[in-house]
Amino acid sequence: MTPRFIYCNDCGADVLRLREYHYKVKSELWLTVANSSEFLCIKCLESRLGRELSPNDFTNESVNQRHFGRKSATLVNRLSKEVYKQKQLKKLERRTE
Repeated sequence: MTPRFIYCNDCGADVLRLREYHYKVKSELWLTVANSSEFLCIKCLESRLGRELSPNDFTNESVNQRHFGRKSATLVNRLSKEVYKQKQLKKLERRTE
């Protein structure tokens, strides 16, 4: 059972309400800036990392798939940046053909 409240260790935001509870980055990345018992919203994780997350930072687990639960706009953006870029490149290629 999912708890009713989970707060970001840095900013105190309720990550359940933000819809940023269900995501998983690669363990090696997480452990460079946090311990295994911490919860962080996307923006605080990025602040600790000093950069924006990219799709390559996330694991291939089902929790990171678009169909798994409701996700914040920030999380969807970080998970799909590469897909979006690829679509834009294909559009440009079609225009130049």
